[in-house]
Amino acid sequence: MKHSYLSTVNATRQSQSNDAQANVAEYSPVCASTVRSVWSETLMSQQRAIARRRLLCIIGLGFVAITMLFAACDFFRITHPTDLRTYWLMSQECPPIWKEFAFRQIREGDPVEDFLHQHPPSLYDEFGPYGLYYYFPPGAGDLAMTGISVSARDGRLVSAEAHSCTWDFQFFGAEEPEMMRQYAEFLRKRYENAQAGTAAE
Repeated sequence: MKHSYLSTVNATRQSQSNDAQANVAEYSPVCASTVRSVWSETLMSQQRAIARRRLLCIIGLGFVAITMLFAACDFFRITHPTDLRTYWLMSQECPPIWKEFAFRQIREGDPVEDFLHQHPPSLYDEFGPYGLYYYFPPGAGDLAMTGISVSARDGRLVSAEAHSCTWDFQFFGAEEPEMMRQYAEFLRKRYENAQAGTAAE
């Protein structure tokens, strides 16, 4: 009787152990698949987050670069792609003073007396409240085709321009019609005076 009871107990335990092993064998692939799926999703989520951060960095750097480009164009008064070529030509042909205009070291409204003290012109004409001052490359002489023209009114700078036969660039200001009218009159009188002096000789 006792032996029969022990045999039954052992048989029951063996059956339970076999069932447990069968359950482990049945669910182990499912657990492994679940772990792999979770790990794969986590990895993909991390990759997406990294890609998103990279995209945001690229967008941010692009925005900064574009902002700096527009700021540089505004500072150097570049409004058209041809202005870049003009700057290169100025660096090759113009007198060194062009850099001070380009970098805004000389500005509209600066006192003309201080300006002329620091930068004596190659040629100049003064008439009424106006003054025109010309700067040519060293050694170019009075017939230079490239140079800088600066105008003043009432003791203040009002315009500055770099120019050549094929290009020109306005640093600031603009020619005033009244100034050009008076300049034409000034040149006419100077020519007449020169002619009268020649005739007198």
